[in-house]
Amino acid sequence: MTKNPLEMKINSIIKLIFFIAMLLLLSADGTEAAKSVQDPKNAEWVIMIYMDADNNLEDASIFAINQLERVGSTEDVKIIAQWDRNPNYDSSNGNWADTKRFMILKDYDNNVINSQEIEDLGEVDMGSMNSLMEFINWTKERYPAEKYALIMWNHGGGWTLAAFDETSNTSLAIHSLSNALKEAGFHGERKLDLLVFDECLMGLMDIAYSMVPYAKVMVASEDVVPGLGIDYVGPLSQLIENPSMDERQLSQAILLSYGDYYRKVAQKPSVTMAAYDLEKMPTLINATINLSTVLMRNMNETWPKIGLSLSYSEAFTRSEGLSKFKQQFNYYDLFDFAYLLTLGIPIERSKKA
Repeated sequence: MTKNPLEMKINSIIKLIFFIAMLLLLSADGTEAAKSVQDPKNAEWVIMIYMDADNNLEDASIFAINQLERVGSTEDVKIIAQWDRNPNYDSSNGNWADTKRFMILKDYDNNVINSQEIEDLGEVDMGSMNSLMEFINWTKERYPAEKYALIMWNHGGGWTLAAFDETSNTSLAIHSLSNALKEAGFHGERKLDLLVFDECLMGLMDIAYSMVPYAKVMVASEDVVPGLGIDYVGPLSQLIENPSMDERQLSQAILLSYGDYYRKVAQKPSVTMAAYDLEKMPTLINATINLSTVLMRNMNETWPKIGLSLSYSEAFTRSEGLSKFKQQFNYYDLFDFAYLLTLGIPIERSKKA
């Protein structure tokens, strides 16, 4: 049967209108979808935790994640962890030994990890600069925020070591951390808001100065950090209640909570933790250079004072914290050293030694 030419023309127009309408609908949907990915509501804070527990700290990492779950993520504060475990030290919570990413969710079970697993990465070398950089970039792209904090969780050894991955037999040196932050876009006008070392012996002037181009505030201990690490419940609970806190306020909350925790809960009063305003580090460096210049210029007169001040100043070693024997010391407290230089050696301290 032959169709009427007018009917065929009408049908063609209808099909064309339908096709155009579908294109418009698909275009609108695609625009909205793209907008939802590229321009979501920013969180106030994203806390990034680079948790390298591929070593004998694996059981401590279980404790730390459970502690973080007592707070959990909210719309305004998201807690994201990249967590590498080891097959040898803790068999709980599935006994997996690869590297996974988690959105930390609120949970009151102190033994079982119930947070949302986002990705299973397989075995990752957490001692690699590229692994850290990739984690930061992935987090920034997926969870945009007004402010970012990065928590480095691992063993620490001052300038020589920031993280240790047992499976890969690698460590993340300070220059690798600097490069990772730079490559992830934290430099210039967009610095990382807060850098936290939940690691031993990372509160060195050298480390703080090396972070000046990449972060605003740094939190670290010049002494050994106890195995339980930083108390996250106190400061992050405060942040949840007041997500408009800035990096200075959050760092202060970390310090106060750390001191309270080890005085009251862990009953270990001898701990150190400090916040560093990295913008002021150049002033400290210049003052230290001036002090060194004066001492060197008058070395014939000052060397006895230098030796005695070093002998009695507070100092820390990579293996045992504060020690009796100065030959074991790796890091000296600059303020205490300078203070003793101005006084000579206090008699009462010399007698105690």
